[in-house]
Amino acid sequence: MKKQKSFMISLMIIISLLCVSFAYAAETVIYSEGFEADNGGYVVSGNAEWEWGTPSGTVGPGAAHAGMKCWGTDLDGTLNRPSEGSIVSPAIMLPPVLSVARFT
Repeated sequence: MKKQKSFMISLMIIISLLCVSFAYAAETVIYSEGFEADNGGYVVSGNAEWEWGTPSGTVGPGAAHAGMKCWGTDLDGTLNRPSEGSIVSPAIMLPPVLSVARFT
């Protein structure tokens, strides 16, 4: 009986391993935005001096990720302290990225 139980457990583990497949997907960018043409419709609040434009390279971001323009805090001077603020994007429609396997 003990051998039969052990055999059944081993068989269930093997079947489970055979049924499981691992899929590795390549990295996919689902959203990207550039700020060359305009500020993207982002809304600023607070006193953190969020600015859209070309960074000076001395304060804020050193450079835009792509192109010349970006959003950053105080692109052309010294950030006032203390400061607190936020920048909010417009609604972003993202494609579905999660799929669920269904076993029947």
